[in-house]
Amino acid sequence: MANKQISEFKIYLINGEKSKATIEKHVRNLLDFSSRLAEGELCKAIVLKYKEKIMRLYAPGKCQF
Repeated sequence: MANKQISEFKIYLINGEKSKATIEKHVRNLLDFSSRLAEGELCKAIVLKYKEKIMRLYAPGKCQF
């Protein structure tokens, strides 16, 4: 995923009046996911593994500090 696409998505979130924290979280996650894609080809297994990571990280009641 190119930085240009991430920047465009960030603008989309800003125009959608999302909170600063939400925008930062989404951009951070996209950058992290993008770096993982640089390691190899995109496939369903990689997407599902990353989805599991995000679900654990942002599960209700989890302290993120």
